[in-house]
Amino acid sequence: SPQECVKEKLSLIHGFLQADVQNQLSELEAKLHCEELSEERYLAKVKALLHQELSAENGDAVSPVQTSNGCSKNGTYGSDEDSERAGPDGEEDSAMEMEEAAASSSSSLSVPMPRARKARRSRSNGESKSNGGTGSDL
Repeated sequence: SPQECVKEKLSLIHGFLQADVQNQLSELEAKLHCEELSEERYLAKVKALLHQELSAENGDAVSPVQTSNGCSKNGTYGSDEDSERAGPDGEEDSAMEMEEAAASSSSSLSVPMPRARKARRSRSNGESKSNGGTGSDL
């Protein structure tokens, strides 16, 4: 189910999130269990919170957000290259992106925009490699 998928992926990145974000996620989960929130609303709030937190950290940390919604556009599941590097559950890949986010969040705020564009470019290269094999000729 989408909820199980989100929970699994949340558990992978949970340790890298700031304490206040971890608390907010725990509160959302508690509300879900008390049926104060519907599943759809819970998933929407979690995605929004993660997107806000990760894009505030660094522009190229958007991939874990895409991972949390189960979308195959993200690098972990979108290209053979990345999934080989990440292992079966993508944990290493998330860890590396979080480390990059932490490292670059201490630098100036103008850095994430060009890096986000670069990350998108490399992701599309990876997809074309896995789909046709000619993506590296760009």
